[in-house]
Amino acid sequence: MSTLHLHQPVDVDLSIATIASGASVDVAWDITVWVVNGVNNGIPNANVNTSFTAFEPSLQEKTNDLGYVYLQDFIGQRWSNTGASSHNVVDLACGYDSVSNSTS
Repeated sequence: MSTLHLHQPVDVDLSIATIASGASVDVAWDITVWVVNGVNNGIPNANVNTSFTAFEPSLQEKTNDLGYVYLQDFIGQRWSNTGASSHNVVDLACGYDSVSNSTS
């Protein structure tokens, strides 16, 4: 079994690729989370909980001084000889000072 991991591919059409039985191609992307308050100011040290529907483990990070968390190289879809998987959905929840919000 072999796996090819493509990080942020551009103009790659995997629907026309020939993928051997047992092999897979992972397509991965970066995620940038910006936690802001009601007046669009970034919130430093906010907790960001990230979970995925497939392929990746859950994780927890804190925002930097500008309110950002940079999450790199997460698998968004896996291709095999039978075609593409569903897209991997990212669920994000953040909280600071007893206020929380979430999105997918």
